[in-house]
Amino acid sequence: MLHLTLPIHSRPACTLAGVGVLLFFFAYTQAQTSYCFPKQQGSKWGVQQWEYGSGGRDDTYKWIHKPRWEMVRTDSSTCFGGRECTGFFTYKGGKMGYAWCYGELLENDYDTICHYTARKGGKWGGIDKSEIILPFEYDSLVYLNFAKQYWTNATRNAYGALKNGKWQIVVVRQAYQQPAVVEPAFSEPYEAIDRFDNGAALKKNGTWVFADLRKPGKPVYSQPYEDIAHIMWHHAVRLNGRWYPLRDETMLPGTDMGWDKLEKTNIAYFILAWENGQAGIIKYEKGNFKLLIEPRATAARIFGEYSTGYTIELTENGQKVTYNEQGQLLSRTGDLTVSHSAAKGPFRIDWNKKNQCTIYDAATNTVLVPESDLQNTYEKHPLLGDVLWIKDETYPGSRRYRYGLVHYASKTYLKPEFENEFQFLDQRFIYNHLPNGEYKLWHTAHLQPLNAPFSITAVKSIYQNLLRDYTGNWHQLDEAFTIMPRAQVIDTRKTILGGMEIEVYDDNSQKLLALNGKPVNKYIQRQRWIESSWIAAVTIDGVEKEFFLNGNRAEECRYALGNGVIVRHHAMAEKPWPGEAFNTPLLLADSAGKLLLINGYNNKRMYTSVPLTGEQVLFEGRLYKLLDATAANSLSFSCKEMVKCNQCTNGYNPKVVKRTIKGETTYDTKKVTTMGSSVESKWNPNTNSYQYVKVDKPSTSYETIEHKEPDREVEETIQVRCKVCNGDGKVEITRYIYWNGTTLKPSDF
Repeated sequence: MLHLTLPIHSRPACTLAGVGVLLFFFAYTQAQTSYCFPKQQGSKWGVQQWEYGSGGRDDTYKWIHKPRWEMVRTDSSTCFGGRECTGFFTYKGGKMGYAWCYGELLENDYDTICHYTARKGGKWGGIDKSEIILPFEYDSLVYLNFAKQYWTNATRNAYGALKNGKWQIVVVRQAYQQPAVVEPAFSEPYEAIDRFDNGAALKKNGTWVFADLRKPGKPVYSQPYEDIAHIMWHHAVRLNGRWYPLRDETMLPGTDMGWDKLEKTNIAYFILAWENGQAGIIKYEKGNFKLLIEPRATAARIFGEYSTGYTIELTENGQKVTYNEQGQLLSRTGDLTVSHSAAKGPFRIDWNKKNQCTIYDAATNTVLVPESDLQNTYEKHPLLGDVLWIKDETYPGSRRYRYGLVHYASKTYLKPEFENEFQFLDQRFIYNHLPNGEYKLWHTAHLQPLNAPFSITAVKSIYQNLLRDYTGNWHQLDEAFTIMPRAQVIDTRKTILGGMEIEVYDDNSQKLLALNGKPVNKYIQRQRWIESSWIAAVTIDGVEKEFFLNGNRAEECRYALGNGVIVRHHAMAEKPWPGEAFNTPLLLADSAGKLLLINGYNNKRMYTSVPLTGEQVLFEGRLYKLLDATAANSLSFSCKEMVKCNQCTNGYNPKVVKRTIKGETTYDTKKVTTMGSSVESKWNPNTNSYQYVKVDKPSTSYETIEHKEPDREVEETIQVRCKVCNGDGKVEITRYIYWNGTTLKPSDF
């Protein structure tokens, strides 16, 4: 049976470059009860799927994309509810690609990939899962809107596109298995384009309008606005010098909601409204905006969370005034009374009714941390002594925190503005880093900061205690901050194939420390994985040797058969998981020169007598390569070849098109002479005076006559590139054969 393999159109899909810590989320599909997630195997990354088995048993794991990349990152824009992620960014050789949970794949040919857009060769283009739907010819491309008609399986993608200094909307319509078509109704140029939930905000003739892009046809514009701003998940617009909150669905402002200025708050349901320099609160509730507290404060903040309710705090006439989320007054002093207290070591913590806490020194009643929403954990640490580890949610319900601490001995309060929990660097320092990536270190004895002569951008604390500056140099943690050579800075220590202990350095060099427990301590000139498998090729002192995993040892591969024939093959099973053995059959040659199949799961050795020449076999005049080996009597082979495309002639097909020839226009010109008369003054000697006399004179002009032929339509035949072979005239097919232990025969799949 022949299997036709057609070329897949590359399609691009924003990237986060320079990721120091790889974060990924599980992709979850409710109907299939399965997850997709990035997974590393050896030094390569792939995408794996887990499907839930009955009662937690019979779970299955399979590779959606086998390990082949240097790194894989989850595309968070494809995650819904933080779990159902369907796409992953891939990195290889300094280029990006994209992999979908459904099996579609973009190769690593792109400088940058975003959701539905990509950059290649300095230009931006638009993508969808199946193809490139906008060519790479734009200076900038903003993805605006996606709409799908499930009953017709048709999609519409809208982009804001910058080309030759002008913005325009480009809408691409696609139907199932049909080429993409650009809708012509959106060709009008604009001065600027901004994202709008149902379409686009467009700057036109110095003002902003909104256009709903959910339906085909010409855009329907809203009334023009002087300016726009993002407020909550909606917009605000300025009209006649006043700002109004705007509902996305109507694109119309409420006429009773005009203010000097509108601002976001940290809670999405509320807007800060300013009038004559005073602040009030607008609340969005049940699809409408309403004025909750009229402007009368100099400052305002909102805190709390959805499950327990929100509290609004205003500063009015120098006093702190507190309201609940319905605008009802709670307190004019800001004191919501203490609901309960707790002692944690030498600290006393008072909570109010809103579960906010104030931290005191229990001995002196001195406030160490004023009223806040901090969560805290007390510890009597052997190095730091009494300490409260504190954290603060970035916004209620986010479950993302900033970290700080309170050190009792030094009365030091480090505000919760650091990204991670604090780590220890030997017994002298603790460290953490700010959101801008800068690291800070403090002495554990007195919590004074370390004054390094440079900004610290990274810390190593596992194998060496080192600090990195903004230029990339690593420094020892001594008084002189001595620079360490990159070839001596240990990145990782790892064991591969069960018995190869390797050390990797900051300059990407590697050293083989030991092999199966025996010291080696030699630098590796080259180390690579063969076929993305559990066979490693290591070059030391200019000699390359290949090893495979045999139990918990790294065994050197022996491939030589008689007459110089070399055999090697590796096939990976589809259900590996940490803690389980990999079912990795290896087709090798043993020391006696016999062809050997080793089942990596139980190390069972099986012999086969298939007439192999290396990894290939000759069958019906074609040379097939070994594809898969699962047992001694179960070997699969494949062969790829280019054959003539039966859909075209030399890559092109004739197509009859109609062309309109404009009729020619000719002109005739002729000279026309007419007689005219005029009156002149002449001297009459008889009357001894001037007299007016009528005089006849000829007049010449030119007359032009236009002759226009009618337009005519003609048919002509053009050559159109074949969509099957893309103009090559040939397509690639794959043939398969199967060895059943006795004979070779064509495969039945």
